[in-house]
Amino acid sequence: INTAALVMRLVEQGSLNLADAASDFIPRLPEEITIGQLLSHTAGLRDVDVAAGIFEAIEAGGLPEQSRDAIDDALERGLVFEPGTTQSYSSVGYLALERVIEGVTGTAWDEALRQLVLPAEVSTHLEEDGTALPTPYERLGPASPAISLASLPTSGFARGAGAAGGLVSNATDIAEFVRALFAGEVVSAESLELMMDLAEPRDSYGFGLAFYDIGDTAIFGHNGRTVGFASSVRHDPVNGVTVVVLSNDGSAPTDELSNELILAAVSDR
Repeated sequence: INTAALVMRLVEQGSLNLADAASDFIPRLPEEITIGQLLSHTAGLRDVDVAAGIFEAIEAGGLPEQSRDAIDDALERGLVFEPGTTQSYSSVGYLALERVIEGVTGTAWDEALRQLVLPAEVSTHLEEDGTALPTPYERLGPASPAISLASLPTSGFARGAGAAGGLVSNATDIAEFVRALFAGEVVSAESLELMMDLAEPRDSYGFGLAFYDIGDTAIFGHNGRTVGFASSVRHDPVNGVTVVVLSNDGSAPTDELSNELILAAVSDR
């Protein structure tokens, strides 16, 4: 959601257009893929398990520096469909958008988030490098036998995941960001409408926001997973209710729990 909001801010500033060719910033991408298609997951890019590369680096005794080689990996395997013809979620799309953002702003993706998107009260709570957590919170849950219950510096997986899941935050700050987004404090009303503009069927994905058909109201949000961690956000814009579920177990069913919690909260109103 943060990266999508950042792209929309750059569009509002005139620095980007959703119809721009992504190959203007990443020449090896097919010319027909647009910024908007990357954002709406209609570009046809194959999804690559970013976490797998992080695991491989850890098992080899090191830490991943970047996961951008995932873009090359996806392209080598070929597109899964012609750009613009259907929709399929791909983390590689967000890694590509990270490159686009850095090319437009001339700064790192996370620094651009601080400058253009994150509310001040949220940005100031992040560590200086945007990746560190105090002990014992950096200790991973049982994510895999190879590193089960091992302490891994948060900077390792955050660098590896990048715009595909490398933002370090807490439930309170995430909820505040979502509140600010839907209150029109992050992007314009027109941009927010685009972020919620869904492809068919309804249980689908817009420009950075997923729609969840839960109960009788429209719920928007997103899920995320990386090495040892899982997260889910749900927001009811009608009732102004936000639910954030975080776990230090990468396999935790945070999506199911957040669905149950938002339904319970809305049902009480």
